Amino acid sequence: MNDRDIRLALREGLKAIPDSLVVEEMGLCQGSVRIDIAVIGRTLDGYEIKSEQDTLDRLAAQQEIYSRALDYVTVVTNEPHIEQILSRVPTWWGITEAKLRDGRVCFHTIRDGSTNPTLDPLAMVQLLWRNETLDALRERGLDKGLMRKPRQALWDQLIDALSIEDLREVVCRQLKARANDSSEGHWGRFNNLVSERG
Repeated sequence: MNDRDIRLALREGLKAIPDSLVVEEMGLCQGSVRIDIAVIGRTLDGYEIKSEQDTLDRLAAQQEIYSRALDYVTVVTNEPHIEQILSRVPTWWGITEAKLRDGRVCFHTIRDGSTNPTLDPLAMVQLLWRNETLDALRERGLDKGLMRKPRQALWDQLIDALSIEDLREVVCRQLKARANDSSEGHWGRFNNLVSERG
């Protein structure tokens, strides 16, 4: 069972979650890493696939970023990796085993995930483009003097003004609106945050 087998089955299951957007290979922290599958609903949830053909070499670097940017993280893996992953990732991460049963990929929960206790507001707002951040500030009457400011200044202003719960709501709403409002070519920029200047 390879990454593609797991990904196809997982994606189909996640698409059934109501009022949510499923995004593959979503860049986090200005594109420094990508989560295999993100689900954007009321929270930002990430699913990292580690098939038996994968190594765990990148897991430490991924763990650092995922634990800053995502509300929930689940590793979806095969039996050979389970013990190592259990010993390496935070206890709030979920772990799901992918198995083949009658020729189909099935999923079995090894450990339920819980809410991220180490969420970084900056990592969250870095998912927003400059114009989206400015729109969020403008809605709250907080955009005065910021029109020509760089993106980082806008992010800082939004972080200072909103609670983590309100930031989450803004980010999830803006990301879903981006998908609804854009063409396929424009939507491709979702995963190219590094090139978004400001």
